[in-house]
Amino acid sequence: MKHEHKAALLSALVVPGAGQIFLKRYARGALFILPFLAGCFTFGWVIVSTSLSIIRAAPFQKGTVDAAAVLQVTRRSVEAVDFPFLTLLFILLVLLWALSVFDAYRLGKTPEAPITTSGGQ
Repeated sequence: MKHEHKAALLSALVVPGAGQIFLKRYARGALFILPFLAGCFTFGWVIVSTSLSIIRAAPFQKGTVDAAAVLQVTRRSVEAVDFPFLTLLFILLVLLWALSVFDAYRLGKTPEAPITTSGGQ
């Protein structure tokens, strides 16, 4: 398998930037990995903080949990989530991922610069 295919697959299947790291372009790989991880953290934080605020606002009493109460809390939590923000964040993460795959493939196709010695040989 060619380098460009391996790099693109790594960026597509593992994490954005993995293909760049495979090609030994560490700084470029970090430029993809760090924003992706920050976006994933933000995505998770919004969901967890919204869920925790709903649970704190209406805690269940011991022995009183039934299906209707669970459905009511679930409905309120879905209504409380900021869907436009999460949708925009999700779209940006997917675009970052696609850009990483394209960039890794393109970097893999470029020929390596010849290594020269300082003696002019």
